[in-house]
Amino acid sequence: MGDLDTSHATLVDGSVLESGGQILRNAVSIAVITKRPIELFNIRAGRQDPGLRSQHAAAVELASRVCCGHLLSCAVGSMEIRLIPGQISPGSYEADAKTAGSVSLMLQAVAPVLAFASNQSELLLRGGTDTLFAPPINYMIEVAHEVKDEALRCLSKCFSCPINIDSFQESSDRCKGNVAAFMFVMHTSTDCRLAVTGIINPRDHHYRQMVSEACQSLYNYSKFGICCDDYMQDQLIVLMALAKGNSEIRCGPLTLHTKTAIYVAEHLLGVKFEVTTNDGSSVISCNGVGYTPEHLKNSCS
Repeated sequence: MGDLDTSHATLVDGSVLESGGQILRNAVSIAVITKRPIELFNIRAGRQDPGLRSQHAAAVELASRVCCGHLLSCAVGSMEIRLIPGQISPGSYEADAKTAGSVSLMLQAVAPVLAFASNQSELLLRGGTDTLFAPPINYMIEVAHEVKDEALRCLSKCFSCPINIDSFQESSDRCKGNVAAFMFVMHTSTDCRLAVTGIINPRDHHYRQMVSEACQSLYNYSKFGICCDDYMQDQLIVLMALAKGNSEIRCGPLTLHTKTAIYVAEHLLGVKFEVTTNDGSSVISCNGVGYTPEHLKNSCS
């Protein structure tokens, strides 16, 4: 692991719960924001290909560069890393997954960090824009007319409000690989925006069932008064833990990513999350640590 002194680092076991990249992303974000040295071990131990993949290494290296940190053992295949964060520095940064690894998941590791920077930053991320098990970057890419018609049919049964679905296609010289992706977004009267998404293999003819299930999920969000969708719930956990006072969100059943994010936040920040379930929805609450970066302390006092 090298000669970097991390004797006071907080240990994080990457084999807990989701045992994948979520623990890595959340732990690195919290560590960089709070300038807390961490040592992660058993990284992605629950996967068939354990250890860091290219996109994970790229995300961690990016977070380390953003905070001028000291990083050890961040290489593809590594089962452990050590990170001593420095000062978060706004600026222009680039990262390349070198694979079709999701740029959305790479962004999850650094977006909370840059929110605590003293100025605006710019990111150029290269990787997959629409991948399985990750939030897509675009609302729709290469959506087939059949998907559009099926979505209109399903949604019209559930909602009496006007429904608009549009589609577009990126030029072939701008992307690698072929995939059909869709995202349906619902704007509520309480200013919530909830989305459901799907990725369709061009050779897969079961799109009707996928679209129908997505529309049912959107209807359930409305039925149970949910304010954040399945992709958003885990991304809010770190922010709730860092916020001052009590935060509360209503979502659907907790995803494994959300349970993992809660574990990491409680482990690194000492906060306590409470979860209550009722009639198809969950309420997550937390009394945050009230973290304020140095450059904002005078303005917040």
